[in-house]
Amino acid sequence: VLYLLVLLSMYKLQRSLMYHPNDTIPALQEYGLSQNTKAVYIQSHDGLGLLSWYLPPRGPDKPLIVFFHGNAGHIGDRADRLRMFRDLGYGFLIASYRYNAQAGGQPGEEALLRDGQNVINWLINKGHNTKEMIFYGESLGSGIAVSLAQNNVTRGIILESPYSSITDVAADHYWYLPVKYLLKDRFESYKYIGNLISPVLILHGAKDKTIPLKFAQKLYESADSSNSDIVIYPEGEHVGLYEFGALKEVTKFINNNPPLTGM
Repeated sequence: VLYLLVLLSMYKLQRSLMYHPNDTIPALQEYGLSQNTKAVYIQSHDGLGLLSWYLPPRGPDKPLIVFFHGNAGHIGDRADRLRMFRDLGYGFLIASYRYNAQAGGQPGEEALLRDGQNVINWLINKGHNTKEMIFYGESLGSGIAVSLAQNNVTRGIILESPYSSITDVAADHYWYLPVKYLLKDRFESYKYIGNLISPVLILHGAKDKTIPLKFAQKLYESADSSNSDIVIYPEGEHVGLYEFGALKEVTKFINNNPPLTGM
């Protein structure tokens, strides 16, 4: 009876364990991004306003990085990377999730994917082409980036601390539960990554306890080996990979994959 109660509780609470709402509305000036970067609200598929930060690239050869962040915190917590991208002349668009920045939405895999496509459509309406875009997925966002890349040919895909699937990770953490029968949001990236035309770069820390390295390796093994690479940081954990030189790998990847033409 106790085990059944645990099963029922975990089923009902799973999204609160997976997603961590944050009502903070970060201001650009607080994060050193006020110059040229704009705060805009992008409408979700069901009418929510998603607080987003947008900076166009400084030249035709510079990428536009579409950043899908992790499940916790807010877009301001990624400002360190955004400043690095800006200083290199890269453009970026980072959107808050529907459960953040007082948007008032509820999380879920289908909803987040539809919101992500709306963000891409917003950029296309601004005159951008997906062939100049880099889809950048951090942790939870890696599943969004991979799924959306199936229907959008991009300059490249960068995955920071990604997973093979949420099912794999949850089953590893909650080994005593029949996770595959309980999970609502699966983000099964390993099933889709082999279909991608765009080149892929995976960055992962060997000491990552949130998403163990074995799941990033499974994702890499599922990808097309001819256009994919994985960089493992022996001392890296789930966050902080840029402290170990991740920016060098990002810039090398972008330089080796110029904007697409004729596709």
